[in-house]
Amino acid sequence: MSDDTCEDKSAGDGTKISISARQKRANSRVKRTITLSFARMSIFYLWMSSFLIYSIMFMTANAFRKQGVFTFDELMLNLLKLLSLIIPVLTAFASFWFRQGSFTGSKRMVEKEKWIAAIWLSGSFHLILLLYFIIIIYFHDYSGVANGEPGFPELTSIGIQLAMLLSPLATIPAAFLLGIESIQVGNAAQAK
Repeated sequence: MSDDTCEDKSAGDGTKISISARQKRANSRVKRTITLSFARMSIFYLWMSSFLIYSIMFMTANAFRKQGVFTFDELMLNLLKLLSLIIPVLTAFASFWFRQGSFTGSKRMVEKEKWIAAIWLSGSFHLILLLYFIIIIYFHDYSGVANGEPGFPELTSIGIQLAMLLSPLATIPAAFLLGIESIQVGNAAQAK
């Protein structure tokens, strides 16, 4: 069937409508896309939710563990290191939406597969980190620290290194959806 070939379809009231192969392909592509705005918002929600969950988790850790496992200062220091990987992405979203002259709407589209990949890459990053930090904050047994087993600061450093290693997988989709080259993360996370 060439691009010029038409197919007659019934409109339901007895009239015939001609649909070209080109129109069919265009209609097919529309179903495989979503608005860029929706894609951006879904990734933003994922990053913002993660920011809030990590913050609450670290800030309330002492309420759920016996005293002496870690200090509030240790928790906050390590939270700041972790947030140094998240805040640049949220800052990129904020600077995208709130820059001067950005009040025009956009109906640009993004392929659904790119949006799904962005969700999976960013979501996997946050799920892995969330599970790791839940384990070391709420469930890890620190009774062996006196015998040379790693303590909370060491285990958190491992988590931060893991986050730094995986962060490009999560930040590249956000950068793509924002139309920027890359998002620099992790300067504070590298500090000891």
